[in-house]
Amino acid sequence: MDSFVSKCDAIVSTLDVGSDEDFHEMWARPCHDLSEGEIEERVSAHQRADEQHAIASVPKEAIDAIGATHRWSSNFVRKLQLCPWAGASLDTSGAVRYWVLVVEDSGSDSIEQEQRGAVALGEMERLVRRAGRQLDQITSPLMAEEGTNPIDPSVTISFVVLVDKQRGQLPDFGTFHEFFLELEDRLLDECDDYWDGIDDDNEGITEEEDAENVPLGCDITIAAFHPKWQFGDGGDNAKNDQAIDYEKRTPYPTISIVKSSAIDALMSPDGNGDGDVEHGLDGAWNASSAPATERIAAMNERTLEGITSRARAAGSA
Repeated sequence: MDSFVSKCDAIVSTLDVGSDEDFHEMWARPCHDLSEGEIEERVSAHQRADEQHAIASVPKEAIDAIGATHRWSSNFVRKLQLCPWAGASLDTSGAVRYWVLVVEDSGSDSIEQEQRGAVALGEMERLVRRAGRQLDQITSPLMAEEGTNPIDPSVTISFVVLVDKQRGQLPDFGTFHEFFLELEDRLLDECDDYWDGIDDDNEGITEEEDAENVPLGCDITIAAFHPKWQFGDGGDNAKNDQAIDYEKRTPYPTISIVKSSAIDALMSPDGNGDGDVEHGLDGAWNASSAPATERIAAMNERTLEGITSRARAAGSA
C-alpha cells in the first residue's frame, strides 16, 4: 500500500457510474476531532501541498459524510456506550479512519438503479479491502522501523461510507444487507481456505510467522450499518421500528472494520480472551455463555429499550 495512505485519517474517492474511466481518489488528513469547516480547510491545504494526489477538490458530500459519521460515533455511540472501545478510539489520534465513496452518474442516459447500485457496491468492496489492509499496516510493529509508532490494534476502526450525489439512489437496506453478508462470507471463506490449504510441511505454522500470506479475512471483522436498518424476520418487526434498530442506523450506508484481535479481547474484561469473568449491566450472565458480539448486542438492546421506555413515559406524563 502506498505510504501516503497509511498516514491518512480520511481517503475520499469519487466514482462516476456513467463512465468506465472516471474514478478519482483524493486524500485528507487529519479529520479527527475537526469541524466540517476545519476538515474542508485542511483538505485544501494538503491539496496545495501535494498536487500529486490532489486531483480534484473534495466533494462537499464527502465532507458532510465524514462530519455526520463522526458525530454519530461521538454523540450517539460513545455517549450511550454502545461500543466498548468507542471512547478510546475517538481519543486516540489516528485510530479512526474514514473511507468515503461518492457516487454520481454524469452520463446523458442514466443507468438503471439496480446496475448503479451493483457498480457502487463493487467499488465499496474494493475500498473495504484496502481499508482492512491499512488497519493491518498502521497496527504493525514494523511501523516503528519507519519512524512511526503503530496504533494500538484494540482501538483502531475504519468506516467505509457510501454517499450518492443523486439523493434517493442509495442501495436500499435489503440490497445493502445482502451485499454485506456475501462480502462477510467471502472474507471468512478466504481465511478458511488459507488454513485448509496449508500442507503437512507447514503444520504448526502460526499466523504471526506467515503474516504476509494470511488473507484479510483472518485479521479483520466487519459490521454493516444503514439509515433504514431493521432487525427481524420480515414479520411484524419489518413494519415497526424497534429500539434496537437504532444501534445499526448510521447517516449513510456504512461498513465498519476492526481488528479481529480486538473482538477476541472482549471475551473477558481483562483482555486475555479466556471468557471466564462475569460481564454485563447487572452481572446476570457471564462471558463464557455467549460470544462477545452477542453480549454487546444484549447490553445495547437494554440501553436503547430503556431510553425508549423513559421517552414514552415522559411523553405521557
